[in-house]
Amino acid sequence: AVLQHELGITLRKGYSCSSKAYHEFVHEAARQLQLQQQEEKQTQQQQQEQEPTALMVRPLMQVVVESEQACRRPSVLQGELRIGAHVVEYSRLESILSKHANDVLKHQEKRQEEWQQFQQLSQLVQYKFSLHRIGKPRNNMLLLKQGIEALRRLLIIEDAPLLFEQLAGHSLGIAPSGHACHLGDDG
Repeated sequence: AVLQHELGITLRKGYSCSSKAYHEFVHEAARQLQLQQQEEKQTQQQQQEQEPTALMVRPLMQVVVESEQACRRPSVLQGELRIGAHVVEYSRLESILSKHANDVLKHQEKRQEEWQQFQQLSQLVQYKFSLHRIGKPRNNMLLLKQGIEALRRLLIIEDAPLLFEQLAGHSLGIAPSGHACHLGDDG
C-alpha cells in the first residue's frame, strides 16, 4: 500500500507472474522505497518544505506485474503498464513509470471517451427497444469498440418493430464471437 500510494499506481499480479515472484517484487520495491526515503530525509533535514516531485502529479496508473519471461520490456496495453517482476530497483521502476506515464494517460483518456460513448448508446438502445438492462462489457472479454459497433448496428436495424417485440422487457448482453459481436437475450 505504501508503494502504491507513493508512486501513484495500483499494482496487480499478471496472469504469467507467480504469486511468489509478485510478492518478492512488491517486497523488494517497498524495501528500496524505504531506503530511498531515509536517504532523502538525511539529505533534506535543513529544508523545511519539500517541493512536489513529478511523481506526485502523475495520474493514477494501473501497473500489471508479469513474469520476466513474458514481459522483458515494459509496455502499455489497454491503458495498463505491464512490467516484468525483475524490475525491482526503485530508481529503475520510477524511471519506467515516468517514461510511460503519457502513453498510459492517453490510453486512459481514450478508454474513458469510449466508455462514455458506450453508455450513451446503451441508453438509446435500451429506450428504443424497451430493454430491462444492457450488460456492461468486461475489460478482458469485449473491447469497447466492439460493443459500440454492436449498439450502433442495433440502432440502424431495419426490422426494429419485430425486434422490439422480441426484446421488450428482456436484458441484453453483448459478447465477443469470432470477427463480430453477437447479442444474447438470455440475461
